Amino acid sequence: MEKVKVFWKPRALVHLRKQAEWYAENMGTAAADKFWNGMIAAGDLLETNPHLGKIEPIFSDSPKSYRSLVQHKDYKIIYNIESNNIVQIVSIWHCRDEKRI
Repeated sequence: MEKVKVFWKPRALVHLRKQAEWYAENMGTAAADKFWNGMIAAGDLLETNPHLGKIEPIFSDSPKSYRSLVQHKDYKIIYNIESNNIVQIVSIWHCRDEKRI
């Protein structure tokens, strides 16, 4: 399979930073670094495996097909695959959070 390019939308980076800050404040910098690095690594994994995540059913009425990849026990990456071999990470969700993008 051809390698695709992965882009983090600004909103997804904001979510990622906020969660990492929460980890730093409540669990310590080592936990925050582990969380951050794990999420970035999961995003990088999508370069060679863009269909790795499952189709996110909450977006079934959307014209785009959104997928989710649970990287951390409590968080998942929400992304979509563009037709020109681009993966856009659009959000980071707490697994119990049902907010829309």
